[in-house]
Amino acid sequence: MQAVLPKVRLEETFERKLFKYAGLVSNCQQVRWRARAFSNLGIEGERKRRFIHSTTDVAERASRWLWLKREESWSHK
Repeated sequence: MQAVLPKVRLEETFERKLFKYAGLVSNCQQVRWRARAFSNLGIEGERKRRFIHSTTDVAERASRWLWLKREESWSHK
């Protein structure tokens, strides 16, 4: 069995999620919400890997915050 480098798997996962959420991004934009899917930013190699890592880190932290606040009531202000 051949080991897959985490860097390669991270990039493959990122590309798969871009495709998965493309429709959602389009729907959000149709109702005038700001949404972006980062596909071709013109960056390569280590810079791209760092960008993907930092972006997924922010998403994970936001998801965790939402989970911690799930019992609190929310209101529009």
